[in-house]
Amino acid sequence: MRLTVTQLAQRIGAELVGDGSAALIAVGAVEAAGESTITFITDAKHIPKLEKSCAGAVIVAGRIEGLAKPQLIVKNVDAALIEALSIFAPKLKAIAEGVDRTAKIGQDVKIAKAVAIGPGVVIDDGVEVGKNTVIGGGCKIGQNSKLGKNCRLDSNVVVYHNCTIGNNVVIQANTTIGSTGFGYSLIEGSYRLVPHNGGVVIEDFVDIGANCCVDRAKFGNTVIGAGTKIDNLVQIAHNVVIGKCCLIAGQ
Repeated sequence: MRLTVTQLAQRIGAELVGDGSAALIAVGAVEAAGESTITFITDAKHIPKLEKSCAGAVIVAGRIEGLAKPQLIVKNVDAALIEALSIFAPKLKAIAEGVDRTAKIGQDVKIAKAVAIGPGVVIDDGVEVGKNTVIGGGCKIGQNSKLGKNCRLDSNVVVYHNCTIGNNVVIQANTTIGSTGFGYSLIEGSYRLVPHNGGVVIEDFVDIGANCCVDRAKFGNTVIGAGTKIDNLVQIAHNVVIGKCCLIAGQ
């Protein structure tokens, strides 16, 4: 994507101060930005860095007097940065709509319109997949699990049986949903695995990073509340209930 400063200002709803004719192709940090890069600052303490920066323009929350660089003034720098990064994101080839010829689909599977199922995917019996959902290569969806609308499962995600995933959920590569939890009882001198007969419920607008594990419940459900965002390498144990709009970071 290539936009002039003026065009970018219009796209992100910014007030432009300065010359808007320069071309921009990327977003970058203040210290590393080049002439065709737009940068940003969220704190006035970084203004001295701007004066030395080669950036073609800057996104700011308020006008900086005496700065020769074009300024895109916005109410919320973080929100504007998200828009700019989305505009300049690499345009990658998407998984084609439909079911790849190498995928294996079980019986009584319900697949809605505009679903994309990548190479090597295995979908077991009784699964439901909602409209506009994308399932990346190598994923496995277990029996009777349900995926909502507008979801994205990246490569090699495993969803075990009897799990429910809501709408607009993103699960990044190599994450496992619904595996047996670490539940053992000491009986007559040896540890016995307690059966985990429950499931997992992931509500709407949840993001789960790469290489995470969300264990199924012994009974009932392990629950991740709507709007929650989970970092990479996070373990959610059996029967945990996480509320809405939580942030969980890896350690």
